[in-house]
Amino acid sequence: VGTTFASFVQGGMSSMAIVFAIEAGMSTGKATIFVSAGLTGAALLQIPLGRLSDRYPRRIIILFCVFISASIAVIQSLLSNSNDLHIFLNLLFGAFVFPLYGLFAALANDWIPSEKRISASSTLVLASSSGAVVAPIAIGFLLGNFAPSSYFLANASVLIFVGIYISYRTRVREAVPVDKQSPFIPLVARSGQIAHSLGRWIRNPLAVWPREKPEDK
Repeated sequence: VGTTFASFVQGGMSSMAIVFAIEAGMSTGKATIFVSAGLTGAALLQIPLGRLSDRYPRRIIILFCVFISASIAVIQSLLSNSNDLHIFLNLLFGAFVFPLYGLFAALANDWIPSEKRISASSTLVLASSSGAVVAPIAIGFLLGNFAPSSYFLANASVLIFVGIYISYRTRVREAVPVDKQSPFIPLVARSGQIAHSLGRWIRNPLAVWPREKPEDK
C-alpha cells in the first residue's frame, strides 16, 4: 500500500508538475525552475532520512515525512498560482516525498525473510508501477476539469490517506526492533514513458494521433 501511494505522488510530481505550471500561467522560465526545484529536492534528504530510519522506528520517520509533505501540499493549494513561494515549497515537497519509496521498501524488507526478498521485490515494483501509472491519469483529469490547485489537493489527499494507514498499522502490529531493521537503500519510484504518455493523452486525447501532412502541390 505504501509503495503504491508513494509512487502515485512521486509519479504525479515527475510527470504532472509541469502541467500544473502551465495551467497556473507560469512563464517558461518560472515553470522550469518550479519543476527543477522539486527534482532537486529529491536528492537532498534521501540519505539523512534513510539513516534516521535505520536508527529509529521506521514508521515514525515515514509518518514525519508524510505529515510534512501533506502540510506543504495543503499550503500550496491555498497560495495564488503566481506566488513565487511555490518554488521553495516544491523544493521542500520533493525533499520529503521522494525518500518515501525507499523508506517503504526498507519497511517491507524489515518483515520479509532475506531468502524471499528477491521474489518480493517484483511485487514492490508492480505496486509502484500501478501508482505511477494511475497518477498522471487522475491528476490530468483533475487539472482538466478543476482549478490548478487540484494538483496539490490530490497529492495532499493521498498523503493524508497514507498517514492514516500507517498510524493504523502502528496500532495493530508491533514494529520490528530497531536493531533488526534492514538497512535503508535510496530508491526513487519512476513513472516512466508510459505514465508520461498517458498523462499527455488525458490532457489532449487528439494530440497523440499523427496528423496528415498536406500534400505537396
